[in-house]
Amino acid sequence: MQLALRVLLLVFIAFPGGGWAGSTVVTVQDFEKSFEVGTWPESAKVEFSTKWAADGKRSLLIHDGSLASVGDLAVSDWSQYQIWRLHVYVPGESGCVLGLELQDDQTAYHNRHQNNASAPPGESVVDVDIAGDLWRGEVNRPYRGIKTPLNK
Repeated sequence: MQLALRVLLLVFIAFPGGGWAGSTVVTVQDFEKSFEVGTWPESAKVEFSTKWAADGKRSLLIHDGSLASVGDLAVSDWSQYQIWRLHVYVPGESGCVLGLELQDDQTAYHNRHQNNASAPPGESVVDVDIAGDLWRGEVNRPYRGIKTPLNK
């Protein structure tokens, strides 16, 4: 697995309630409209692309060695949601690791919920469990900052 992101993301959705059956799916960001995407480091390259799309015409292309921050989301209160679902396309023969963060009004690094997932080469769907309380900080190093769960 490569640590650098090399993915095209199209649809970011969430599932509310206690399970899949009868759940309403909410599209959180489909990348069809342009908006400001935060990037890191300074040399990062992120762009809206028509090279691949799971649905619609566009996706978000995150180039090797780049991190993207998407704040333009249709949902801001995550308390009723159980799962983040990412539709991902990874070109080439190697998969990648997706670093995922969620923050409330506390924006310091150690006060964000930090998690990760992996995506194989090609098209895939990545589900991330966000049910229950979400710790602040890194996986295996929670609560190094504020000692209460994230206000999702």
